[in-house]
Amino acid sequence: MERQCETCELGTVSPTENASACAPAQVAAGAYHTCALLTNGSVRCWGRNTYGPLGYGNTITIGDDEAPKSAGDVKVGGAVTQIAAGSDHTCALLTNGNVRCWGDGSYAPHGYGNTNDIGDNETPASVGDVPYL
Repeated sequence: MERQCETCELGTVSPTENASACAPAQVAAGAYHTCALLTNGSVRCWGRNTYGPLGYGNTITIGDDEAPKSAGDVKVGGAVTQIAAGSDHTCALLTNGNVRCWGDGSYAPHGYGNTNDIGDNETPASVGDVPYL
């Protein structure tokens, strides 16, 4: 069963199953953003979001005047086992072995065969897996 984290009225995050469900398992930092992989396989990101490296489908900076947890989980499209961050982009390895990337598309770091920014007006889940692996 996938563990889910929920935001309580006071703004604290508490897991619905146990205290370790929302603990950070890995952290990846880019030049101006950071993402945390939680033990339940979800990803949360914060920092500058000019090109969508946070993956929330917008370009709103997170963490400058609110807690990073307020943005919720990135819609990656599946449980994640590993994350990595570049200067202004992020990639995730899903439990099914597929890879999804988002953020600044300059110089094609995503592997989707184009230089489009991903995550600025769509989520990583809506773009799908990196096709060139």
